[in-house]
Amino acid sequence: MSLSEPVTPSDYEEVETIKLLDSVTFSDHSKSSDFADDSSTSPISLSVKRKTDRLNEVLNEASVYGARKCIDELRRLASSCPGCLVSSEYRLKVWPLLAENLIGSHEPDNDSSSSCSDSDFESAVSTFSEDDGDEQSSSSTELGEPSIDDLKLHEEWNQVDLDVNRLLSRFPPYIPEERRRSLQKELTPIIVRVLWQDRSFRYYQGFHDVCLTLVLVLGSKIGYKVAKALSTNSVFHRFLTRSLEESAMRDLNYMYVLLWKEDPSLERFMRNASVGCMFALSWILTWFSHSLQEYTQVVQFFDFFLSNDPMMPVYVSAALVLSRRDEIFTCEPEMPVIHHLLSRIPKEFNVDDVLSTASKLILNYPPTLVRGAFWDRYIEQVNAPRKQAVPRINRYAVNTWLFAGAATAAFAYWVFTHYAQAEMAWMG
Repeated sequence: MSLSEPVTPSDYEEVETIKLLDSVTFSDHSKSSDFADDSSTSPISLSVKRKTDRLNEVLNEASVYGARKCIDELRRLASSCPGCLVSSEYRLKVWPLLAENLIGSHEPDNDSSSSCSDSDFESAVSTFSEDDGDEQSSSSTELGEPSIDDLKLHEEWNQVDLDVNRLLSRFPPYIPEERRRSLQKELTPIIVRVLWQDRSFRYYQGFHDVCLTLVLVLGSKIGYKVAKALSTNSVFHRFLTRSLEESAMRDLNYMYVLLWKEDPSLERFMRNASVGCMFALSWILTWFSHSLQEYTQVVQFFDFFLSNDPMMPVYVSAALVLSRRDEIFTCEPEMPVIHHLLSRIPKEFNVDDVLSTASKLILNYPPTLVRGAFWDRYIEQVNAPRKQAVPRINRYAVNTWLFAGAATAAFAYWVFTHYAQAEMAWMG
């Protein structure tokens, strides 16, 4: 379903929500520094115009020749700045295509196979069958899907429902209260349906943030299908099937390799302060949707991640830390202070700059090297025995050092002689 197609009454609210978010997207861009010039001849406006024209061309080609013929160009457009996919109208069409053609997982032992067949993505403009019916209806069991009563019996239902009920602050403020409540009611069954498909899936707090973003942009039906694809064919499969120590935290360790290669002094400062990776855990678990404060930022990050290597969230994490280098160095070299700073992403920052930096990082330090040779060298350096630092003597205060040395020697002589006399007296 695209915005230009007729809609049924049941779809009306979803389309109105998407239109509202779309209008806000352009409004926010016009207020930002990147889009401050409203002139149609400004460099930013011309760049966005060229991108939208090219998106229309590629989507038309994809509808004729198939998405796989155009997927590389769609990925390029979805990961290029400024604005990545620009508007919700294009995201509604492009996200399902990117989700169907995700770049392969970087985990060599990832043997998961897709449970999402080609029929789930029937055309290049994501015109999913409107005959799917309500995902929450009991008749869905005829298609092998659980009914709402089945879903409520799932062991994760209660926890998911608790988290979803706390999501009110994550909704853009422009959505009416009634619509927010309706979306919350739909979200719990969608998430549990994703978990239902694989017995090894274990819900983690933050997956509901990901699913909410998909539903806000795509609506419930298509949002569920994309969530299902991500859970089976992307890094989220590892997050849902392994411990966070074995998956997310393991990936975040590579962030320090990138910092070490790009800015050794910053990496050393953070390592000596034992900052660790916990400040960035929610970043990669939720594709930053839990930590970013603006809807427009969240969807642009999703554009970027859907079109890139599954390790890209780690590169973006490194880029975000690098962008705050000066702030970090003004902190005391103590873990709580730096952790507090980094765990709160500023409300306003240059998204395009951060994503562009991440693109440069992945070109300069490819994932295969980061996980291989670079990681080995980094570990060697971290574990190497440190040489005792030699105190630097101030050439204009040599007498001070000589006095300190003489005093130390005199004290040592006094201790030695008194100890020797005491020992002789005891032996006598």
